[in-house]
Amino acid sequence: MQAHDKSNGTVVVVVIKRVLTASLLSFAAISGVALAGSSSSLKPGQLYTSEFLTVTVGKPATKARIFVECLPTSGAAGGQWFGTVKLMHGSFKFDKQSTIHKLPSGTTNGVVDVTGKFTGGEFQGTWQLGGFACPKTSYRTKAGAGGSGS
Repeated sequence: MQAHDKSNGTVVVVVIKRVLTASLLSFAAISGVALAGSSSSLKPGQLYTSEFLTVTVGKPATKARIFVECLPTSGAAGGQWFGTVKLMHGSFKFDKQSTIHKLPSGTTNGVVDVTGKFTGGEFQGTWQLGGFACPKTSYRTKAGAGGSGS
């Protein structure tokens, strides 16, 4: 933030950022809130969610359980897939023929293509369930609930 000193026409840089940062750090220390920097490592047992995808990290963090749901808006049948993937340096890739559960009932075989990379405290990647009306979708998770997809 900047303030203008009209008496001599010079711009005075106000050090509000430092004050706000110090206040935020004090609040976090007092309330026990974890800051973004401390949540940037993969946590075994943690649930990471987005709109249509959930990643549950195993204990130890060498595998993850993935749940993907395709809910097309066109009235076409939807599908769900869940499976376990290997985590390598916080990343996974699954691109294989697999059983997909049809909604509201039944199963079918189709190619499940799901990728993810853990960075900055969240998983980011894409998913697609072959044979269903949902297009390849990008996602970004949040720890717990409330991620996004597009």
